[in-house]
Amino acid sequence: MEKLFQDDKDGALVDNNIQIAAGISITEAKYPAASSSVACLNKQLRELEVRYHRTRGNLEKAMLKNEHVQKELRKLRGENQLLEKELHKKKGLLERVAADKKQVEAQAIANRDYAKRIEQKIAMGAKGHAAASRNAELLARIRELEAQDVKQRSAFAAKEDELQDAVERIAILKRSLEIRLRDMMLEGSLHNGMIFEIARLQQLNEGLSMQIAAEVDRVHALQSMVEKRDKELAEMDRMRIEAERRVAERETDLANANEQLLLARKQTDELADEKKMLMTYVQDQAEMRLKAEASIKQLQTTHKRELDALQLQLQAKDASERDVRHELASHQQAYDKILQAYNITQDALSHERSGTESLRALIQEKTFAMEKLEQELRNAQDDAQLWQHQAEDFGCKLSLIETEAVGFKETIRTLQSQLSVQEGLASQYADDIQKLKGQIAQSAADFDALTNERNEAARAMNEAVTISAMALDDQQTLKQQIQMQQGQIEQLKQSKTLLQNAMLEQLAGVRKQLQLERIGRLTAEGKVQQSRESSASMPLSPSQPPPPPTDEPTVQAELSLLDLASSR
Repeated sequence: MEKLFQDDKDGALVDNNIQIAAGISITEAKYPAASSSVACLNKQLRELEVRYHRTRGNLEKAMLKNEHVQKELRKLRGENQLLEKELHKKKGLLERVAADKKQVEAQAIANRDYAKRIEQKIAMGAKGHAAASRNAELLARIRELEAQDVKQRSAFAAKEDELQDAVERIAILKRSLEIRLRDMMLEGSLHNGMIFEIARLQQLNEGLSMQIAAEVDRVHALQSMVEKRDKELAEMDRMRIEAERRVAERETDLANANEQLLLARKQTDELADEKKMLMTYVQDQAEMRLKAEASIKQLQTTHKRELDALQLQLQAKDASERDVRHELASHQQAYDKILQAYNITQDALSHERSGTESLRALIQEKTFAMEKLEQELRNAQDDAQLWQHQAEDFGCKLSLIETEAVGFKETIRTLQSQLSVQEGLASQYADDIQKLKGQIAQSAADFDALTNERNEAARAMNEAVTISAMALDDQQTLKQQIQMQQGQIEQLKQSKTLLQNAMLEQLAGVRKQLQLERIGRLTAEGKVQQSRESSASMPLSPSQPPPPPTDEPTVQAELSLLDLASSR
């Protein structure tokens, strides 16, 4: 309403200005009658009104389209911000994946070096497995030897019981010898029996001494063999301890290697899962990129269509403005002609004042309509300028969208290049994993070969253990024989000492008896010598018998034998 009121005021001012310029007062103004030119003007005004309403409807439609395009632009800007956030997240994820990949590559290199070191250790420690198996066999053998030691101790206890029985038997033998000696003394031939017994004991003593010497040599040989076997057992114990240490080291190394392999497998599984996740994410991003490109292309086509429509509308507006300008020019010319006709006919039509008032009103209406048309033309020009500015804004926005689309395309290309690089790295990592699996399989084959060698070494060790067991059995039998022989030797020594003591006692008694007999014989000889001297001085009677011959040589022989026996 305010606009209409302002238009009315402007129209009134224009009429006043026209009247003032024409030099006509308000009371003296005269208007011509209605004619065909006025009808044409009315027709043109109606056509202009129709065109105005048409352009106004087109303008409203264009404004609605503009609002729709602005909504789409706001929506695209929001989607662009979301895409930028997603791209930032994806860049961070790619950087993290690259860092994880570098870490995994370093871990794979470390695992490879560690596997090589383990293979070298296993290759260098092949003898350690054989020593370990040998060590286990030796431990079993040592347990068996300990059991045999317990058995031997029980056997020694039994031997001690047997020795006690032997001592008792020796006491019984001593008693029997004493009884025999008494028997010999009772027979009355003690001298001859003692000599015969001494000779027999000397022969027995010589045989026993020779047997003892042979047994002593044999004992020394067996002792040297036992010492040698003890040294071998000590060396085998040392080798067993060393083998146990090596086996423990190898077991720890194998446990560490197994842990490293399990860790590497877990890492490979995690990397495979991450690779699958990245592949799915990249596929989703590619699909989103394709959808975004399709939406961008669709928006570009819609914007182009709208811009083309706006350009066509602007061209139509320009054409309508040109038409309106031509019409205004023609109207101005007609108005000028009307004014000229009005000026010419003003004097002739002065008497028709009453009729001119209606013409004046009509002219005022026409002028008001002309002013209104001029105002509408100015408004249309302003709207055209506004539409032109909006078209320029749309062009700038379209250029910005095109630059953003180019940026999106560049980011998509960079993402594709990064994806290709990641795929290459993933394939390279897969190749490294395959190589690592091959190395693991090779190490497993080497380990199987080492186990086969270990089994062969264990078999050889078992054979050696059986041989050593046989040797130990032989050694045990030899020890038992040596112990038996030592017991026999001790028994013989004890019996010898007992016999020597008995013989010495008997010889001492015999010597005393011989000395007594010799003293008695010497006294008898002295008496005989005295009797001879007395008989030499006296004549010998034929009835007295001669003295018996002396046994001095036999007595001397017996004394020499007794001395020899006592010295032995």
